[in-house]
Amino acid sequence: QQQQQQQQQQQQQRSESPSLYSPLHTLIPSLAMPPTPVTPASFIMAPDDGMETPLSSDVEEELDGLGLVESLASLAPSAAAAAAASTSAAPAADVDGYENTHDCDHNIVPERERLSRSTVSLSSRWCSFTRQYRRPILVFALLLLCPVGLYHCLPSFINSADSTFDPPPGTYSGRALQLYRTAYGGIMDCNDKLDNSTLQLFDFDGHVGTSASGISQDATKQGQAASDPLNPPLIVVMDALSSAENSTDFRGKPNLIDGWSDLYHRAKDYAMGIEDYLRQQSPLGKTYPVPCQCSCSNNTDCDANNMTTRWITIQPDLIVTSYYSLVSNGFPTTLAPAAVADGKETTVVEISFSVPPGVAAMGHLKRRYVEGVMTSLEQYGDETASNGTEARGFTVSYTGLRYLQSDLTTSVQSSLHEMDLFVLPLALAVLVLVLSWTSDRAGWRSKANSNASGTFGVNLVFVVTIPILVIASSVAFWSIIMYSLSQWNVLQVSHFTPTIMMCLTLGMGLDYVMFMMSRALTEDPAKYMSQADEEREQRNTARASKARASNAAAQIIEKTIQTAGHTVLTSGVTLSVAFLGLVTLPLPMLRSSGFGAAVAILSCVIVNLTLLPALLHTEVVARRLLFPTGADCTFKHQARRHRR
Repeated sequence: QQQQQQQQQQQQQRSESPSLYSPLHTLIPSLAMPPTPVTPASFIMAPDDGMETPLSSDVEEELDGLGLVESLASLAPSAAAAAAASTSAAPAADVDGYENTHDCDHNIVPERERLSRSTVSLSSRWCSFTRQYRRPILVFALLLLCPVGLYHCLPSFINSADSTFDPPPGTYSGRALQLYRTAYGGIMDCNDKLDNSTLQLFDFDGHVGTSASGISQDATKQGQAASDPLNPPLIVVMDALSSAENSTDFRGKPNLIDGWSDLYHRAKDYAMGIEDYLRQQSPLGKTYPVPCQCSCSNNTDCDANNMTTRWITIQPDLIVTSYYSLVSNGFPTTLAPAAVADGKETTVVEISFSVPPGVAAMGHLKRRYVEGVMTSLEQYGDETASNGTEARGFTVSYTGLRYLQSDLTTSVQSSLHEMDLFVLPLALAVLVLVLSWTSDRAGWRSKANSNASGTFGVNLVFVVTIPILVIASSVAFWSIIMYSLSQWNVLQVSHFTPTIMMCLTLGMGLDYVMFMMSRALTEDPAKYMSQADEEREQRNTARASKARASNAAAQIIEKTIQTAGHTVLTSGVTLSVAFLGLVTLPLPMLRSSGFGAAVAILSCVIVNLTLLPALLHTEVVARRLLFPTGADCTFKHQARRHRR
């Protein structure tokens, strides 16, 4: 429209006053640009819309009559020398071929097409940041974040998951648990445990012989007794083999409780030997500090009952209950039959143990403690069957809530492996198809690709590799966060949390990668190629090609951050806030899942807005993805397009 208005004004001025100086204002924009030798057939760039406008015949006649063509031609060498000087003063190329400049604030599109000044300014600064620090970002993500997060923190985080939670405070179950622990799991009397001369008295800091003043009642009750409702026992199931039952004699068919057969004696020895074996193994064979109450020696450390709290080191409690132990303790007809099935071929052994306060207070220590007991119990079963299960005469299997939790952890690991083997390749295939279809819709890209040979496979490698790196970095990022929180006992993690986080990472992470890459792949580099760059390329093709690749890539990435990055940031923050709403619920399982989902989504947002632009800023990725046939070929193609 501005060009048409200028042409109308020119025609009006010619009709009113046929002055020879009227068309000279059209030459002013061209004088401000790096000029070429001016001839009557030269093209002049309009200042606003960038359209190429040839000089009309009447303008050429007027210029020729005034002798201005020769004057402008004489000015061309000096302007060309100035342009050459500016080209020689260009910043030195960086190590990877990019110019050592970090300014992404270009006129990507006309001002009327920008979203807002604040948005453009923020995207420009973020683009400059990712471009300037692209190497530290890549080194940190690929050499530090991924190895630590994927190989150390992720397996430890999965193993730290636990399905045992305290009831919500204030509920009936919460008050009942508090009453039970007060009555049956309170602080023991020091005099009951100090009869052994090997026991020592400690304060809370570990000093011998002093009292532990200032220890709250809640802090001393963090341990779990062997009979605590939230400390379920381990259950061993002993089942007689059919071959052992077939060896009958005049006394009848042998079974596990007949009192005379070899099967009975082997089963009894196994059940009665569990306690002695576990007492010799870690962790039940070690001593741990536990609180106890003693009489006050002075009034400074006394409570209302003239008692003070101190710490002693003792072994944890261990209670093994079986048919054979109940019979030996005098309950052969009352309690013992409840531990045997009707056919007398199966019996159960219940193993209860206490958890010391210092261990129960830290979630990861408690899990290791329980897993150590389970491992020792399984080792005992393997040692008793060293000559084979047939020789022992019965099989041993393990069950209970603790083993259920262990099986849930194994199931989570299996499901995550299935995601890696099936879901991730399928999602990547969908992503490649979408990006291929999106890039094919851009006519310039499909035309450029048709002129190239052997680039499809290379581009496909980059299209597949970049999402994998982004997903791996996102998983490593939230694995480090969740592992740290679980180790510090800040958050109790359920078994469902790692699976939910992995699903959201695959879904939202690939979705955000598609947003960013599809926007970058559909940007036409011709919009960011100026005539000045074309002239510099003619003087120094290799250097100008690298400079134009750097500048054009920066502008494309800034446009991507400005549009798709804004969408990714808004979507991620909205979803994270929605999932954080689950933290307000009283159920610990939902709180853990909601917090983990929010952390996973925010990790995807941070990695997509940081690592992905840093990858696109590298020369090898920019030349293969942002310029489909390589930078040099693309620039020559665009130069021919400008000449036409």
